[in-house]
Amino acid sequence: MGSRIKPNPSLLLECWCEVGAGHGPDQPPWIMHKFPNTFDNQQTLSSIPQFVFPCRVQTTVVQMFSFVLTALDSTFTFGFCRHSPNSESAMVVLSHLPWDSTFYKILNQCSELQSSDSPSDIWSFLKVLYQTPVPEPGSELTVSYSPTNRIFVTKCPNHLSLPSLPDNRNLMEYLSAVDTDTMMLIFASMLFERRIIVSSRHLHRLSACVQAANALLYPMTWQHIYIPIMPEPLLDYLLAPMPYLIGVPDILMKKVRLDEVGEVVYLNADTNVVETPFNDLAELPSEVSSSLKRRLNRPGQGMGDSVPRAFLRALVMLIGNYREALQLKEDDRKVFFNEEKFIASRPHHIKLFVEKMLELQIFRQFLEERLDLVNRGEATSDEFEMEVSVYSDKPRKNFQQLLLNVRREGGDIVRHIRDKTNPAVKLAVKSVSKSGKQVKEKGQEKYKEIRGKMKLPSTRSPEHSTWESDQRSAPSSPISPPKKQLNSNNNNNRGATVTAKATYKRPVSTPHRQRGGARESVPASISSSSFQSPDSPGHTPAPHTIDLVGELEQELITRLSEPHSNSIISPPSRPMTSYTPFSSTQPQVAAGNAKGAQSSSSRGPIIPRPTVLPPPVPSARANTTLVTSRGQESSPSKQTLTTANK
Repeated sequence: MGSRIKPNPSLLLECWCEVGAGHGPDQPPWIMHKFPNTFDNQQTLSSIPQFVFPCRVQTTVVQMFSFVLTALDSTFTFGFCRHSPNSESAMVVLSHLPWDSTFYKILNQCSELQSSDSPSDIWSFLKVLYQTPVPEPGSELTVSYSPTNRIFVTKCPNHLSLPSLPDNRNLMEYLSAVDTDTMMLIFASMLFERRIIVSSRHLHRLSACVQAANALLYPMTWQHIYIPIMPEPLLDYLLAPMPYLIGVPDILMKKVRLDEVGEVVYLNADTNVVETPFNDLAELPSEVSSSLKRRLNRPGQGMGDSVPRAFLRALVMLIGNYREALQLKEDDRKVFFNEEKFIASRPHHIKLFVEKMLELQIFRQFLEERLDLVNRGEATSDEFEMEVSVYSDKPRKNFQQLLLNVRREGGDIVRHIRDKTNPAVKLAVKSVSKSGKQVKEKGQEKYKEIRGKMKLPSTRSPEHSTWESDQRSAPSSPISPPKKQLNSNNNNNRGATVTAKATYKRPVSTPHRQRGGARESVPASISSSSFQSPDSPGHTPAPHTIDLVGELEQELITRLSEPHSNSIISPPSRPMTSYTPFSSTQPQVAAGNAKGAQSSSSRGPIIPRPTVLPPPVPSARANTTLVTSRGQESSPSKQTLTTANK
């Protein structure tokens, strides 16, 4: 995971040692046993004892931790230690592979073999491990050793991918020691390459927190002084003016005065307290820090690679577009990194931070590794590149999600504004709405009143008013004008007053109607042109309210039943004609009442009154009987009138 891990190591196990604790400054820790005996790196062998016992170690339980030795080529050699309870010695395994869980299990097996009845079995086990080829990351390691052909099996983690929980012991310990805010603060301080000190009373916690913090910088790695556990002889490194990431045991930290060290970020992993003179977390772009915090505080967060992936995505947001600044030199056909283009491609609010990152050693080392892979034509399909590809495809999805959130939250905003509205405004709105409704109702009533007045003539008699009160005209029906006075050319009919009401319902195909086998006709003296057409303007028919023949029959019966029926009808000095609108309905023809006509001779004189003349309609037929002064029905020469209109 970075350039400081030796690529393609040839050995799974570099060296195994058993180290004695020592007794004070006069008798420092020393190596009691080692395997293989051919391992002769004196610089490494001289450093092993002081890192296995960085301070006085007293434990009642098994304690395991790891340390890191840095070679001249800046590559790491990892040392994995096991301290038995109340023991005067400890075991350590050196390897170029950062496989904590694998080597801790190997140390447990070595301790079990050492305390068994056959202590020599440990040498057989170490010999097989030393000769075993390095397994692929993520595969299983299987070892069979003599003399009883026992089998040892363990899983090898994939250090080329993101660490995951609960497999990675360092990350598990780091998460249990500090909270997400502390992790973000240490992450920001490492991006600014500060001097960082971590302390704890427990060696396993101290080592795990330092190495986990470095692992969260992936795909970058710490390029400065890196000591997960610092022994007492190296305390002077804390005064170095360059950036460092150092873990100091609490018992040694008490000998250090922070005011003498200078500006340093100090984390106490036992109390989860950070002391820093900088404001590094606030200097991160707000969208990066807020996105990182949201992912770390998501419910159910912690298992798998969710925590390191959250930090990886934060780095993708910062430096994920580095490929846009890669250009090809024409002279040597090599790809180089254009800093100006990289800065110009970033949003305005991130440019300032990106300019600072170009000065960081960790970012420079990252660019060198990527350019080296590109110029050699090797693929760079690691976790970082895959996240960059995913992030570059997100703008359209993010816009769609933004629209969805706006629609979803728009209703909440409207409801919030509505709830916060001034009650007086609400009352005013209701009052205006109510007043508008009342005005609308009054307007409708006034409109109906004016419309009714427009339908009726200005001059009406009481008979007209009584008759018109029964009208039920359709809204779209025409309105007839006032009727004209009947002008008859027949001298025999001048002394008679015609009273009739018409009902119009449906057209009749024939102009005449047979009655009792004889045809009744309309005298020429009363022409159809003398009546007003229902289609004329001002006429409003009510088709289902007037029965012409029925009303005519009732009128005749009423008049013939009056006393003094033998009286002669006194003709008026001149014909009387009334003007009234009417509606046409379907005719209902009824035969004349002969009995009533015969009894009319016993009745007194009939007082004439204004009559209503019905207009001829093509779809109706009206039968009119004229009563003479003798009270008998007359033939056509005796004033019998039948009118047929089409």
